[in-house]
Amino acid sequence: MHINNIERPSNMRSAAQTIVEEESGAALKAHALLRAKLCIPLALLACLALWQWGSRSGSIRIGAIIVLAAVSLLYIFAALFFATRMQPFSAKQLATYTSALDPLIVSAWLVCLGTPGFVFVCLYLFTILECGKRLGSRAMLISQIASLAGYGGVMIFSTAWEQQPALALANLLLVAGVPFYFRAMRTKSANADGHPQDGTQAASRPANQAEPEPAMVATPIVPVVYGKRVLVAGSNGADLILIRDLLERDRHTVTVSNVGQQAIDIMSSLTFDIIFMEPMVGDLDGASILQLYRFDKTNPAPTFFITADTSTESAGKLLESGATAVLQKPLTSMVLRHAISQVFPEDALAKDSEAAPAIALKPSSLRYIDERSIQDLQDIGAGPEFLSEILTTAIIDIETTCRKIVDAIDQDDFSKIRPGAHALRGVSSSVGATQLAGVATQLMQITEEDMALSKDRWRRDVAQLQVLSINALRDILLTANS
Repeated sequence: MHINNIERPSNMRSAAQTIVEEESGAALKAHALLRAKLCIPLALLACLALWQWGSRSGSIRIGAIIVLAAVSLLYIFAALFFATRMQPFSAKQLATYTSALDPLIVSAWLVCLGTPGFVFVCLYLFTILECGKRLGSRAMLISQIASLAGYGGVMIFSTAWEQQPALALANLLLVAGVPFYFRAMRTKSANADGHPQDGTQAASRPANQAEPEPAMVATPIVPVVYGKRVLVAGSNGADLILIRDLLERDRHTVTVSNVGQQAIDIMSSLTFDIIFMEPMVGDLDGASILQLYRFDKTNPAPTFFITADTSTESAGKLLESGATAVLQKPLTSMVLRHAISQVFPEDALAKDSEAAPAIALKPSSLRYIDERSIQDLQDIGAGPEFLSEILTTAIIDIETTCRKIVDAIDQDDFSKIRPGAHALRGVSSSVGATQLAGVATQLMQITEEDMALSKDRWRRDVAQLQVLSINALRDILLTANS
């Protein structure tokens, strides 16, 4: 067995923080690329039209148009540059700046175009809705305010628009009304998918009933494959320990890494039969690591992603990177055995399941912890030390993640709530903390508007279930060690 730089969770970079950076950075890059692909051709066409027919606004000189074109191109490339580097601006700052500047650039071009600019008012709606889709509700609101201000400036400074007041007013109503309708429909859709109406429902709903699952690897009773070379890479300390011990039970040689660059170096220098990887490995994106590995290897090892996010969209992105399949947390020995037996069917041997003596849980613990999940951990057969290590690590992860979620709620930092909930759901599901996992699942789906209306309730639910779930896990630790 090789253990590479596996540290206690308190010293590891939090899964919530890395997922925030991944999602925000990817959204900003995609938004900047779309801006470049669409706006550069549009700017060139506008310049060609103005050169051919001249400006429809008599007060606009050709020099001003050339300056506007240069400023537009400079802005497009600067936004793409900063979105790629993510320095010196944070993701939140860059989203705010670009959401406000995009409509103002559109407004400047509409002033130059004059009457033909009526055709291009749709660019306001495109800009606002794209901000909402890629960057979130806050960026969408900023973009809409900037669009209304910019459009007001167009109506004031362009004489051509004064001649068509009814058309100008109709466009104004579109810019003001459509984004509000879009935002309302998105909120309604989120509620229809299962968002709870009160805290009790959120706390009691099991995590595995919260949202539809994509096609995952099934978990029937399967034969066992022994003695393969396996790499396990990720960020969640409790899950890495669990997967390592599950695999070592079947005499696999396991290499573990929780550092992104280290995982890349290991994958380049060592040969593996199969790889299990989380969506984030330290501070690097697992899908990107896999793509780099597959590019560098003639015969890459089959790779399975392990994640608590069961949405079809997330699973699809992971599969597109070249993964063999996506495994849903919490993992059990049967899930891992089935995955490995699919890759090496000729090496599979029949084996009866081994059950460890059951742990009698207290009724108070059963309210918050799923007994079957604890039994699955016990069935690994590594002795009470293994169960103690898993539960102790999970308690540390839960305390850290819940504290960050509560801080994000208190600070109205919505960008950190969903990734924090994603991390909380993963660790809670691994140890059967079903009620806490249920709250985490609902937080993954909540909209910014709903959070603003019920932040006190969500803060209370997370804090209370954190304490109750951890107390239950500690009771299990005492029972297991007695």
